[in-house]
Amino acid sequence: MTNPLAFLTALAIQTKAILAIRTVRVFSDSFITLMIPLHLTSRGFDTVAIGAIASCMLLGSAFTIGIAGALAHRLGLRVLLCLASLGMVVSGVGWSLEAALPALMLIAFFGSINPHGGEANLFRPIEHAALADLVPGTSQATVFGYYSFLGAMAGALGALAIGVLPALGDALGSQASFWVIFLAYAALGSVIFGIYAFLRMDVAHVPRQRALRPGSRAKVIKMTAIFCVDAFGGGFVVNALIIVWLTSRFDASIAMSGALFFCAGVLAATAQLLAAPISRRIGLGGTMLVGHVPSSILLILAAISPSFGLAAAFLIARGFLSQLDVPTRAAFVFSQVAPEERAMAISFTFLPFSLAAAASPLLSGWLLLEPWGIGWHLIAAGVIRLVYAALFFRFVVHTPENGKTS
Repeated sequence: MTNPLAFLTALAIQTKAILAIRTVRVFSDSFITLMIPLHLTSRGFDTVAIGAIASCMLLGSAFTIGIAGALAHRLGLRVLLCLASLGMVVSGVGWSLEAALPALMLIAFFGSINPHGGEANLFRPIEHAALADLVPGTSQATVFGYYSFLGAMAGALGALAIGVLPALGDALGSQASFWVIFLAYAALGSVIFGIYAFLRMDVAHVPRQRALRPGSRAKVIKMTAIFCVDAFGGGFVVNALIIVWLTSRFDASIAMSGALFFCAGVLAATAQLLAAPISRRIGLGGTMLVGHVPSSILLILAAISPSFGLAAAFLIARGFLSQLDVPTRAAFVFSQVAPEERAMAISFTFLPFSLAAAASPLLSGWLLLEPWGIGWHLIAAGVIRLVYAALFFRFVVHTPENGKTS
């Protein structure tokens, strides 16, 4: 087994920069994602309004990812990463304003923040495409594993850090603390813009193809349709709405919810590292499938749990199992297309991921209005993701496994 430190040290400077930026960015995104529903609740917005804003975030992500996929061959990855960084600035400055709901929906649409905590915005598919260019095919699953591991750990720490929000509010005032954090997020976006502006991304000299070849297109369309089902189900369980449910159902404090997301994030990070060695044994498709059924059942069990402790246990365990497919999914998609088609293929699959997920938070917010406390949004997510597992299993059975050793 390769020594992790030696492996990371041997990576190109561009790859190291992407991994470092990913770590810092996801920490801040995770913190901001959990803070926004608290900010909106303090301003008197209900769960339907919060769900509508979350839907706008995902619609905006779908729009920017679609545009990026169409223009990647012309603009290049560095320009797209700089544009994504400007989205952080727009989000930070926009959310610092005491805007009304229509304006907040526009800010949510055009900004970089999304209810998945940095996992469904423009950065991820473009960074994936850049890493695929910079890293040999035999090491891609491993690098994507580190990429996902660092993001998951950073996200877990960002969730845990939300516990300092009450103390910050006592020191600065509730609204002032929100204002400071949002502007700090905008400043971080400016720094990331500066780094990507001077970072070369053309080391591999991989040409960008404007459209997928017919053979690749058919496979990518099938994968995309199946991923849409997964995305729609996943939209019901975005962290921004889970924290609202935990508060209303169990009267959970900010610190309790932050600790839950931290534990789930640490286990999710462990899953990211295990995914690559598992994929070498059972293939990329098999690794993507192995955790989906039990994780979906755990969601349903969490929804009907009578106590916070039991619901937290199910959600934490689900955090581990559901993340086994994260680093392998990109490698699986790349294994089905030619190198010059990667940027288009990954953008093509990410676009409907955000689009299909965009309707779910609004529906989830509506389900949260029911008075009985049962997590109907979690049940909906579990059932839909079981359907996804069945559909993807059928696809894997009929598709040659090109990425088993990646």
